[in-house]
Amino acid sequence: MGSRPVKAKVAFLFDSRPVYPPDYNNMKCYYVSQELTKRGIEVAWVNMGDQNRVVRTDKVSFVSLKIPTIRVASTLLNSFMIVVFCLVHSVRIVYIDGWFYFRDSPLRQLATIVTLRIFGRRVVLDQRDPYLDFEVSRGAVQPGTLRHTLLKIHERITLYVCSLLILPSKAYERLFASEGASPKKVRGFFRGIDLNQFNPSVSGERIRLRLDLDQNFVVGWFGMMYRHRQVKEVLIPLAESLSTIVPNSRMIIGGRGPLESALLEAKRGDRGNQFDYVGPVKYSELPEYLSACDVLLCPVSTQSRFSRHSNWLKILEGIAMGVPVIATKTEASVIDLWRLKGIVWTGESLADFQTSIVSTYRDLQHIKTEAREQARSLLEFGIDRTIPQIVDQVLQAGL
Repeated sequence: MGSRPVKAKVAFLFDSRPVYPPDYNNMKCYYVSQELTKRGIEVAWVNMGDQNRVVRTDKVSFVSLKIPTIRVASTLLNSFMIVVFCLVHSVRIVYIDGWFYFRDSPLRQLATIVTLRIFGRRVVLDQRDPYLDFEVSRGAVQPGTLRHTLLKIHERITLYVCSLLILPSKAYERLFASEGASPKKVRGFFRGIDLNQFNPSVSGERIRLRLDLDQNFVVGWFGMMYRHRQVKEVLIPLAESLSTIVPNSRMIIGGRGPLESALLEAKRGDRGNQFDYVGPVKYSELPEYLSACDVLLCPVSTQSRFSRHSNWLKILEGIAMGVPVIATKTEASVIDLWRLKGIVWTGESLADFQTSIVSTYRDLQHIKTEAREQARSLLEFGIDRTIPQIVDQVLQAGL
């Protein structure tokens, strides 16, 4: 769907100075900004700082606003300064990525949204990882507690006052709509894959040589080590026992997160020599690591509302490389990814993944052929298709 022209500028909010050039975390803001500037719309990345500062790079203005350090009134001053900036510079649409603007201070985030709406600004809130569901999934918030109740109320108020809520999948969009959210306010989109970066032409030979994996059947996992990613239940036990279920096999694990200590402990243990832990992988080098693998894994907990409804980027990145993926079947897989080939959908348990790895190994050439064929037909999941759709909705919210 196309959008009518919008003359007003778009401001992206950050509670601290953003990383630029972008890293993995703020790549989506970068993609959306580039699409906006391509359409002739002025973009500003606005952050809170200790001095007033403006720098222009890649057609984007990077603005730092000095906020007085008055503890009691800091939240109101913060929101007021942003509103003043928007009024002075004719910013009609404000885009908030939920990870970058007071994610751990939801009331401060809400105060800014409410203030902006009072002054007639449109606010797009991008919940790449919906806050309450994510906090429950990682064990920081317990359902049934007072905090959970308060955050649920906060979520409903936020949805009511914002102009548009962007969610990470169609499955999430349907979930929120089923719970009473206005269909006009919630949109679910897969972020998209940069198919120039992730594609079957990338070679993983350098990684295989460096890790001495030339003759091995290589299984890979890369990501953030949170509880809902089944790190303790599936990933570590598989890494320690893979060679006992598939001959001449090896696992590569890359990433970081709260459960990294558990993985490091396993690496120091008696079976730590059975797998390679390469630590955090630079996003620019990730395609090589994916290509070095014969199969990629994506286990997630079906007990987590968050993991059941999210689209896992590593599934699409793997398929874009032409590498088969074994992944837990979820609501998102059924609604968003059901047509994709090269993916072996399985359960969430260790036994499920062991069985699927063995069957995939036996039929490896066939499943690899499917993955490579799918990699050639992945345009609808590429950023050239997904980001313009997201921007259409952002601009529509500003009308």
